[in-house]
Amino acid sequence: MIVSLLRECRPGELRVLLLPRDAARLCQICDLQVETGAGRGLGIADEDYVQAGARITSTRDAWGRADFLLKLKAPTVAEVRRIRRGASIAALFHAEGIPDVVAELVARRITAYSFEYFRDGDGAFPLMAATGEIAGQMAVIYAAYH
Repeated sequence: MIVSLLRECRPGELRVLLLPRDAARLCQICDLQVETGAGRGLGIADEDYVQAGARITSTRDAWGRADFLLKLKAPTVAEVRRIRRGASIAALFHAEGIPDVVAELVARRITAYSFEYFRDGDGAFPLMAATGEIAGQMAVIYAAYH
C-alpha cells in the first residue's frame, strides 16, 4: 500500500501531520511517500523523512499515485481532483462547512476519514484533544482582548 504524507497549502498553515519519528513507524508497515516540502513550515527537511525511511515525491505523484493520503486540513476541490478515483484520504475535514469538497469526494468515489470523529474506547475524541485545548485557551485570550 502506498501512503502519501501531503504538504499543507492553505495560507498561514505551517503544520504537517507526521513528524519524521512518526513517519519511521509508518514506514515499517507501508510504502510511505512524502510530498516534497511537507515539513518545511516546521523546519523539517525532506532529508529527515528520507532518513526515517520514506521516499520524497513530487506533488503530482503524492496526490495521484497513493492508495491512502494523509493531510492535516481538508483538501480543496482542486486538490481532491488530483486524487485517483477509489483512493482514501484522512484529514480534519469539518465536512459541514465544505459541501463542495464533500460532493467532489463522493463523485470521485474517494473514501474520507475525518479525524474529528475518531473516538477511543471511552467515547472521547483523542485526535481533537490538543486542538480543542488550544482553541479553548485562545478563546479566553481573544475574549480578554476584545
